[in-house]
Amino acid sequence: GLYDMAGNAWEHCSDLYRPDAYSLFLKSPKKDPKGPRGGVSQIEVNWFLQNGKWPSPLIFGKQHALSFLHVTKGGSFLCHESYCLRYRPGARH
Repeated sequence: GLYDMAGNAWEHCSDLYRPDAYSLFLKSPKKDPKGPRGGVSQIEVNWFLQNGKWPSPLIFGKQHALSFLHVTKGGSFLCHESYCLRYRPGARH
């Protein structure tokens, strides 16, 4: 049987958030990938959602202070701020 499944999404999804991580993986597949080395700032995510492409490093300069965004406990990549602002696992049946 299954026991204590409440934390499994968090335990399996604690990589840094990066929307293009899968496309980067397809370019150079690896066995048991560890996820992206760096995250993406909310500013860059908003830019991507508005323009459909990733910004040039020249636009934002060096890495943004919020670029190390982790998935929070109980959340998932689908509930990143760019996708979902209200996620309540207990409300879904």
